Amino acid sequence: VEAHEISHLIMNHSAPRSDKDELEADLGAYLLLKSQNLPVDNVKKQFKFRHGIEFDESLLDQVRDKF
Repeated sequence: VEAHEISHLIMNHSAPRSDKDELEADLGAYLLLKSQNLPVDNVKKQFKFRHGIEFDESLLDQVRDKF
């Protein structure tokens, strides 16, 4: 949750947040956690429920340049 919120800050998301913002924040959280060798299982586990699509590492290309 904290990595997700930090991702919003890094990407300068502002209210009202969109589905795209939420997707980007989850992808950013994954990158932040991975960079610190922290578990990313929960991000991957909740991804389909939150976004309606399976997590795939190719999605990270959408935000990688911001991290």
